[in-house]
Amino acid sequence: MTETSAPEPRADTPRPKTILLPTGDAAIRAFVAQESPIPVDVVTNPTTPLGPSDLAILVVENVDPALRAAATRVLTDGVAYVVLVRRDVWSGANEAVHKLLDEVQQDPRRKLIRFWRDRDELEQALRDEVFTLDDAALVEQSVRDGSFTKVGTAVEQTWELENTGFQDWEGRSLKELASENLLPDTPLVEIPTTRPGERVRLTVRFTAPEEPCSCRSVWQMVGPDGRLSFPWAPGIWCQVLAVY
Repeated sequence: MTETSAPEPRADTPRPKTILLPTGDAAIRAFVAQESPIPVDVVTNPTTPLGPSDLAILVVENVDPALRAAATRVLTDGVAYVVLVRRDVWSGANEAVHKLLDEVQQDPRRKLIRFWRDRDELEQALRDEVFTLDDAALVEQSVRDGSFTKVGTAVEQTWELENTGFQDWEGRSLKELASENLLPDTPLVEIPTTRPGERVRLTVRFTAPEEPCSCRSVWQMVGPDGRLSFPWAPGIWCQVLAVY
């Protein structure tokens, strides 16, 4: 590959985003299904298979078995999640709720925790904060970390990213932010419009140095204004060892 200007999203149609919502309140489930900006399947069973684009919404009014099982699932299996806690339940010193929140706060992953007082505030939090989430997942990369490459030769890295949020990726690019001994053929790769649930493959061709050494190049997604789309994320990279 000599150019990186025309990556394309994968042609397969993404399935609807699955929302795990372990609540017996049918009105909340209906609201999520109707108000989501993208098609979603709302399920209550904590054992439902979930992929990288799926999301668990833990609406905490009490810690019943279904909510407890869902919380255990997201914390042990790495499922993306948000936590929406009814304020009077928290302030009422409910021991089970406090224990759950302590476990959530110890999770090193980025997550959204919000408090609400009544149904209007809960719905507003869903609209303004949950349904605006924007995120990405690295599905695979062609060159594994620590791979060997011959000095002075080309290395072609392909990353496959999945849009795991609720927002379309429009006008975005993949930009090199840091480099050590690895020269890319371009510092910026345009990302075609990628909708939630779609995947896109992005390729960069690098040149390894003329002497043996460790090499690394780190990239991040940026928006049309050049700002980082996910400033909390470590980014993606190509990391190889140049050898004779």
